[in-house]
Amino acid sequence: MNIDLLSRIFRSLVVLSFLSLFVYAFLDMNIFIESQYDLSPMLEETNNSIGLEMGIFGSIVLLLLLIVVHPLLFFYAKWSRELFIFIVLFVILIDLLDASLGKYILVSSMEDLLNHSMTYIEGIIIALAYFSPLKDKFK
Repeated sequence: MNIDLLSRIFRSLVVLSFLSLFVYAFLDMNIFIESQYDLSPMLEETNNSIGLEMGIFGSIVLLLLLIVVHPLLFFYAKWSRELFIFIVLFVILIDLLDASLGKYILVSSMEDLLNHSMTYIEGIIIALAYFSPLKDKFK
């Protein structure tokens, strides 16, 4: 496959992943949940995540790392792949800890679709960054 085409695909996926941060930050996904029952107490309980218990400082650091890593990936910075992997693994660790402590989340189908899509996109970004001819651009 043409390396220029791969590069355009990779950069488009990085931009899409970056833009999804703003969707998560500014769009309340709970508006997409329709139910005949009052889910307010359940929605309040679902926000008790280890990720949120890190405090404002931890959340800001994670958000800054996410904001910084995407431009670094876009411009093929030397250590951007490793930082991206670290962030993805850190988020997976938080999710595993939440699950092991019996925490749960109540999500709309729209949020679930976005979560799955972004997981696939992040996986494709990692695969292209490590296992395609683009890997040589990161050196």
